[in-house]
Amino acid sequence: MLAWLLGGSLCGGVLAQDVERRLFQPEDVQRINNVGDIAISPDGEWIAYRVGTTNVDKDESSSDLYMVNWEGSTRIQLTHTEDRGEGHPRFSPDGRYLAFVAARGDRNSEESDDPREKSQVWLFNRSGGDAERLTELPGGVSSFEWSPDGTRLVLLSRDPEENCRNVRPSRTLRVI
Repeated sequence: MLAWLLGGSLCGGVLAQDVERRLFQPEDVQRINNVGDIAISPDGEWIAYRVGTTNVDKDESSSDLYMVNWEGSTRIQLTHTEDRGEGHPRFSPDGRYLAFVAARGDRNSEESDDPREKSQVWLFNRSGGDAERLTELPGGVSSFEWSPDGTRLVLLSRDPEENCRNVRPSRTLRVI
């Protein structure tokens, strides 16, 4: 049922018979939206997910976050980016907040020393307002989870002090 809700909400109401039939072409792969990072709210009423898209002309990909209610009647786009990506949405245990990982600096560069250029944890209050950045770790944040009581986050972050030339970078687990 979940796949039906997401698929139905993403197709925009276009039925298969409304589309002219033709053979699948290699460039069609770039037009397929990638849906993932699914999270279900604690009350089971909402589903948050990431939709990844590719702009072939710019040779760039990006992703945005959406929420859809369980019945599929209401779909909300939470983020609007053209050259960045948000992902890993997670509802707080009480369902009041939705946190996610995003790089929202002037540029998204792993080479930059500015933590604001790296992926960090951002927080939406589900009652409204803009997302607020929660972390500013020098190595960025690649993943996180809420503590059961919702008062802390467990973060997975790259160690910025490690030389990454020929060594696979280690990751640091932090609790905030």
